[in-house]
Amino acid sequence: MYGSTQEAALLTKSALIVVGVIRGEKTDFKKGETLDFRGMSKNQFNQFVQALLKQGFQGTIKNQ
Repeated sequence: MYGSTQEAALLTKSALIVVGVIRGEKTDFKKGETLDFRGMSKNQFNQFVQALLKQGFQGTIKNQ
């Protein structure tokens, strides 16, 4: 009847991380960590990536 609670938790976690990064808050990612970008516009995603790179992120970003 309702969606997966694991999926909802990932969406919530992702939204909090994205907002924090855009605000300039430092975020540490673990290798292989997954975020869910569903519902974000291309502009929002690019803003997130630019803020992440500004923090010195040097990993790989895959948007599937």
